Amino acid sequence: MVEFALVLLPLMITLLAMIEFAFFMFAWVTVEHAAREGLRVAITGADSSGTSPGTSSARLTAIQSAVAGAEAGLPNAAADTTITLNAWNDKTFTTALASGSTTGSGTPAISGYLGYACYALEVQVVYTYRPITPFFRGVAVSYNLMAKERGLNEQYTACGS
Repeated sequence: MVEFALVLLPLMITLLAMIEFAFFMFAWVTVEHAAREGLRVAITGADSSGTSPGTSSARLTAIQSAVAGAEAGLPNAAADTTITLNAWNDKTFTTALASGSTTGSGTPAISGYLGYACYALEVQVVYTYRPITPFFRGVAVSYNLMAKERGLNEQYTACGS
């Protein structure tokens, strides 16, 4: 009985750590997937109805919907996710033309530049991960999991227009 009592605490902490690590890895992979899906939608130039090139606000809504759909399994994803979009007018990602970010369902303060064909684009997704298990929730802080994906807008019109 005494030996079992001595072994039980480290065994339970190890078990909880394994569960927490599994949830953390799930969140990390999900955030990576969300950034990839956001970029996939962004570079097509289409909005949520499939119109290409879509207007900037409709494209931003389509990007946010893609990211939200990819993050469906994360707890409190709508409030704990920030999406940042950056655009460049060349393929070298050197001088940013536009940048904007949003948390939750808000619209990023970015316009026009996302719609131009052949422009470079970056979608960054940051999710605030909070421990799942009660033991680690009481002793650990939250972590920001970040994923960035870069690509070039497809040539759905003449480049730069």
